[in-house]
Amino acid sequence: MDEATSKALSDLREALRGHVDGVVAAQMLQADGTWTGKAGGGLLGRLFGKQDDGPPGPQKFNLVALTADRVHVLGAKPKSGRWKVTEPVGDWALSDVRVHAHAKRETWRTHEHIQGPPEHLTRSADTIKVALDVKPENRTLKFEGTVWDGDRLTQETVDALLVATGKQPLAD
Repeated sequence: MDEATSKALSDLREALRGHVDGVVAAQMLQADGTWTGKAGGGLLGRLFGKQDDGPPGPQKFNLVALTADRVHVLGAKPKSGRWKVTEPVGDWALSDVRVHAHAKRETWRTHEHIQGPPEHLTRSADTIKVALDVKPENRTLKFEGTVWDGDRLTQETVDALLVATGKQPLAD
């Protein structure tokens, strides 16, 4: 694990202190569709009146933590450059969770004005979609995370979840 990834995991463990003990892997993952409204509770979904009347699911920001025998999902919000836990979403025994994940390379154009004239830039990153099928509750929690160049924590966390539940890690 490189220094940046190690620091990010240390910061997450600090945010999880008092909520989850024995963290093996952790990362912030967003609810799938947070910005597009595909989840029914996203920003655009709320603007257009979409509601999700099902059981409580992932929050806009979630800390997903893996311990030796459980998966924990906690709502979170950024505060002063760190994560603050807002509420527990749920925690389940690894034997009660099936994990599905896939990565997709996404490229988009952005218009940025940092110094000088505005620039059109092309950005690329791997987006990892993760689904946790929770057997006892018969529900699926869907998340997404982005793997930026030099930031491997999202993939390492998803790989740890996959391996802990008997699946193969994502291919690099």
